[in-house]
Amino acid sequence: MSDHSEQALSHSMTDLMTSLAVIFILLLVVYMNQSYQETQKGSQNIKEKLLEQLNAMKIDARPDPLDPLALVIRLQDEKLQFDFGKAILKPQGQTYLGGFMPNLSGILCSKDNYENVESVLIQGFTDHVGSDENNLLLSQQRAFEVLQYGLNKTGISHQERECLLQLASTNGRGKRDLLPFDEKSKRFASPGFEDSNASRRVEFKIRVKSYELRKAIEKQQ
Repeated sequence: MSDHSEQALSHSMTDLMTSLAVIFILLLVVYMNQSYQETQKGSQNIKEKLLEQLNAMKIDARPDPLDPLALVIRLQDEKLQFDFGKAILKPQGQTYLGGFMPNLSGILCSKDNYENVESVLIQGFTDHVGSDENNLLLSQQRAFEVLQYGLNKTGISHQERECLLQLASTNGRGKRDLLPFDEKSKRFASPGFEDSNASRRVEFKIRVKSYELRKAIEKQQ
């Protein structure tokens, strides 16, 4: 065989191996993508089931547009809005939580849901008035006030209290995410153009466990 023929054969084999490698990589990417989508379906199904249960109890939960594994409960009821510069629950807010918290804990702390919920983040918010530092502190105080009252003064069972202590944490968002007068117009408002009363609020963010986290926990058990 001539040198030219050997070179041509060598190039052909190289091209063939390169093509096979590219095909293998493409097939691997497709397989991994399909596997990821299939494994995430379980978490999505859990979230959808949880959403149905919450809505059935008249709890206005919605999918979080920023987190595919989370639900958001925005407590917009005017009874739970805070006075300007205050983090103290009004009597009507206490009454509201007296009905809300037992319903929420009853759902989240059921055997099936507790095993699949990763966290419950209670977030406090303020209006646009005041410094960032003061508003961050005030919003944190509002979130903690809701958690503390919910744990201790709403009649939830001891088991549900312990469950929420394992799941719940609080966070202050300050004057970020201000709410507009017309929620349909846009997601958030700019400072000075928001519904100040509605902005002084608390939200619950419930996140279900990812497939990877659920599998890691199963291996430890």
